[in-house]
Amino acid sequence: MSLYLTGRHHSGEVREAARHAVKSLRERARVDTQTAELLRAIGAGADQRRHEWLWTAAEPAFPKPVRNDVPTIIELLASGDAREREDAFHALFRTDRHVSRAVFDEIERKAASGNARERRHAAAALRRIEERQGTAA
Repeated sequence: MSLYLTGRHHSGEVREAARHAVKSLRERARVDTQTAELLRAIGAGADQRRHEWLWTAAEPAFPKPVRNDVPTIIELLASGDAREREDAFHALFRTDRHVSRAVFDEIERKAASGNARERRHAAAALRRIEERQGTAA
């Protein structure tokens, strides 16, 4: 099936939607190696200095997680995919077994959210963090 655009005004909308999608993927690629591999495969980001850390070595060196990474980290930790959970743990526990206070507080805040899905995923993320810290102790 192919898509034909009948007017020039649609091409701008499609281009803007594609730009937004790639931007969202680049943000997620900070803590998700599968997303980073996808960006690299489609050639949409390997030239971005912000993400060179992920693509220059066989073993990625994750950047310090920030509050903007929390939704992705929660999603990865709540996932049934072991690789996604490991990506989240590598991002959270970069050099030791301590999670940034601002990031942990944001995960706790999401666990008290009015949104049931967000609350459930954040609670699962907190459980997995506590389990990981317990096994490392």
